[in-house]
Order: sequence, then C-alpha cells, then structure tokens
Amino acid sequence: MVNAWLAHVKATMKLPSSKGLKFKDILKAAKKTYKKGVAAVRERISKVTRKVKKAASKVKKTLRRKRKGRKSRKSKGKKGKKRRKSRGRKRR
Repeated sequence: MVNAWLAHVKATMKLPSSKGLKFKDILKAAKKTYKKGVAAVRERISKVTRKVKKAASKVKKTLRRKRKGRKSRKSKGKKGKKRRKSRGRKRR
C-alpha cells in the first residue's frame, strides 16, 4: 500500500498547473490541498468493514447449509467404540 501523502504529492505533480515548478514548490502546493485525518480514515474503514461484512455473510450462509444437511445425533443412535483388548495381565 502506498503512503497517502506520497500518492497525493504524485497526483499534484501530474497537474498541469504544477508543470515547470520545483519539487519544493510542488510540496508546498500539495500541503495546501492534503486532507489528513478523520475523513480519510472513515473512507478507508468503510471499505474494510464492507469486505468484512461480506465475508462474514458468506460464512454464515455456508454454516446454515451445513446445519440443514445434518441429522440430530439422537436419531442416528450411539456409535460405540470398540474396546481394546488389554495387553498383559488382567486386573483382579
């Protein structure tokens, strides 16, 4: 991910009004238009939360499908494990 400030400086450099300016002057111009803080953070957070919500809904959907396909354990009956034969002497 690119640093937000550097991306803004590059965008300012590409503007036709900054053609022929020194880098120092471009930085000064970028400083006037750069918005740091709450607005930028909110935008980024909203993008991330949308992705998370979408992923969570997919997981919920698959879990619901899996639950519908299962039968309850009581109807299947108990599955007993075979007992191992003891090796060695028997206990009394």
